[in-house]
Amino acid sequence: MQRKLIALAIAGLAAAPVFAQSNVQIYGVMDLAYSSYTHDHTGTTQDDYTGSRLGFQGEEDLGSGAKAIFSLEERFKPDTGAANTGAANRWADHSWVGVKGGFGQAIFGRVSDVLDAWGDDSGGFDTANGHFLGDKTGDTSRVNNAVQYTSPALGPVTLMGVYGLSERVSTTADAITAPVHALTHTSVGAKANFGPAEVVAAYEKNQNQMKVWMLAGAYDLGVVKLNAVYTSAKQFVVSGVGFNGNKVNNLHLGAVIPVATGNIGLTYRHQTGKATDGTDSEKFKAINAFGVAYQHDLSKRTSLLAGLTYAHQKKDGITYDSGFTGAASGFGNSDSAAGVTVGLRHSF
Repeated sequence: MQRKLIALAIAGLAAAPVFAQSNVQIYGVMDLAYSSYTHDHTGTTQDDYTGSRLGFQGEEDLGSGAKAIFSLEERFKPDTGAANTGAANRWADHSWVGVKGGFGQAIFGRVSDVLDAWGDDSGGFDTANGHFLGDKTGDTSRVNNAVQYTSPALGPVTLMGVYGLSERVSTTADAITAPVHALTHTSVGAKANFGPAEVVAAYEKNQNQMKVWMLAGAYDLGVVKLNAVYTSAKQFVVSGVGFNGNKVNNLHLGAVIPVATGNIGLTYRHQTGKATDGTDSEKFKAINAFGVAYQHDLSKRTSLLAGLTYAHQKKDGITYDSGFTGAASGFGNSDSAAGVTVGLRHSF
């Protein structure tokens, strides 16, 4: 009788549902640099390279190849411990939950738009090609209350789409009876991977009243990785919001050269466009910027970084320098600027 009871107990345990354990990771970057620009300021900054961050990510096996996934990431200033400038929310970099499997990946929350998610991939080297001379102009980078879907590989091609819901942005009595909503966000893109070569095409209509096209690509020759990102952004009319009509075109060209102790990065950025108030327009000064950077790896997680930038803006036309950082930001009345940055970065 006891043997039968034991056998029944074992059978019952075998029939009970089995719940997989979640796999949670803590990661981050401590990134502190010292910068000096001829037109700006001298001081410690944390965002001249990749920026300091703290994140949590995890997944749980749901069975049949499907997984539940989540990610939270915040940016901060390591020199003071304060939240990064412009970060209104703690998890401003991203905060989302979703599922992935043979159907692709779908995530919900604060997510990256397509231009940010895939344009930076083609940049290849933040030190010389991304944040060092500014990022893509016109895209929103992060989208609140959004869904992001990434397809499984369709041969060499992967598709991505992001849709951000509108929100009521006013809680006044009038707005309750006639709600005022923020604009929606839509971005779509396709990425094709051919071994050492990659091409990305994307379009975005965002909550900043901008329509942005992007074409990006990279080719890894082994001894050097070449990359390029071109964006064209134009503001559009929204009834009751106003009209600016600015147009901005940006071209990033870069090269990353691996060496025994790290990487050497070279970059060039060219920006053109025009500004208008809806009745009159004028081309703004074209900006040309150059950068060279060296990353010296002390270990797999720790690197020394050093970079030089030079930017020049033509004297004719009106001043406009949207999207630039480092030596190319805040020209004021100057038509050229140079900068030097040295720093230390550790990832964990």
